[in-house]
Amino acid sequence: MDKDKFRSTYEVLNNLHSDFIMAYPNYTSGKNKEVRKTAERKVESAITLTKLNIERNPDVSRLFAESKFGEPYAYDEFYQPRYFGRDMSEFLRIIKEKLESEDF
Repeated sequence: MDKDKFRSTYEVLNNLHSDFIMAYPNYTSGKNKEVRKTAERKVESAITLTKLNIERNPDVSRLFAESKFGEPYAYDEFYQPRYFGRDMSEFLRIIKEKLESEDF
């Protein structure tokens, strides 16, 4: 993967993370069932699309596997809504550092 495609994947993942962050408060404490259900769909969609984008891009997938999130216990937790926001922020930081490094 060239640097432009890697950067493009980073932007997609960053946007999905933003979508998740916006929906998560309503997912956990929306004022009624309808609000929570709508937020749940958005949260699940962001997580599913993130997983697909990571798995579909070999370089990003390799970076994921080499990070602490590649460990079996961490892999499962990464895609749970409870941990996704925090862990995805960290993974985006790892991707950004890779993009800014000399050895890309």
